[in-house]
Amino acid sequence: MRATLKDFSELRRMHNSFPKNRSELTDIERQIAIREYLGDLERFAVGCNLNAYDISIVNKMSGGSLVSNYNKYFKSYIEDVRRNLYIGSPIKSSQLYVEVEKMIERLCEVREEPFYKPENYPEEKRVLEKFLEIPISSSEEVFNIFRSLPNSVEDHGTGKEGYLYVPGNRRDRCLLVAHADTYFDVEYQDCIYENEVILNNGVYHGVKDNASIGMEKSMDK
Repeated sequence: MRATLKDFSELRRMHNSFPKNRSELTDIERQIAIREYLGDLERFAVGCNLNAYDISIVNKMSGGSLVSNYNKYFKSYIEDVRRNLYIGSPIKSSQLYVEVEKMIERLCEVREEPFYKPENYPEEKRVLEKFLEIPISSSEEVFNIFRSLPNSVEDHGTGKEGYLYVPGNRRDRCLLVAHADTYFDVEYQDCIYENEVILNNGVYHGVKDNASIGMEKSMDK
């Protein structure tokens, strides 16, 4: 009990100005403030999740503000960090701030409040989203993304001929074949088209007419 009171009081003192001073900060400064707070909170959460600290005391001291800050600021930040984790990282996206996630879930149980789990972004999903948002200029950007996946197999023939194969391990797997070349019509002005995709009801959609997803454009017609 004494350790919980002492260490959690110190944590609150270190970040006492959050989120009071958010309006005075730039966007970058806000991100830094959240990152620093979450870094210290992650270490404290390890003790809570191992029962070295008393979760009921944490709840009585600042349970409401912790859950509120999580819902308003921390959850979206954690999701952004997981989504932007670099391809090929030895750390799984679900491992980032996992102790804070577990501690907040326990606090919500104690407080009998709903817990909103942050979304995980496995590497396959991050690769797919990066692939769909690649600026259209050449096929090399496509190969660079997929060759970073573990166990990828690549070979090249003459000229621009080549292939890259990523084997799967699901029993119900199917072979996905996609060509990495790009068709440019008479309206192409030697520029790079950037695309942006959104996930809606389990389906990815391009949001720009001049650089949409091929299958989607075919279906639109």
